[in-house]
Amino acid sequence: MAQLVSASDLHSEGPPFESERGHHFFQRQISAAFLIYQKSMILTDLKCGESAVITELRMSLSDAEYLATLGFIPGDTVVAVRCIGSMGPRIYNIQGTDLAIGVDTAAQIVVKPRAMC
Repeated sequence: MAQLVSASDLHSEGPPFESERGHHFFQRQISAAFLIYQKSMILTDLKCGESAVITELRMSLSDAEYLATLGFIPGDTVVAVRCIGSMGPRIYNIQGTDLAIGVDTAAQIVVKPRAMC
């Protein structure tokens, strides 16, 4: 897996590349890191019927522990079942159970679309 590169890394005063081949390799690493970053999305971005793998819970530890008891665990697959309206709770299927969670909570769950895993 490619390592993400910060803007400060790109503009550092390090030694110049020894060869043109090294330069192209570095550009490919940056491109791959950007693509990995782009593939992540939040749970509310899923359309009904789409599935994704949970990659991260961006919330307090107590909230993350509560969601874990419901089955929202990084690495597990989640399916958007009902997405009516943009502000109300949404229903997701995880581990064979349909669960309703609020949009504000779902927006703190980072997922990777199933087709990209």
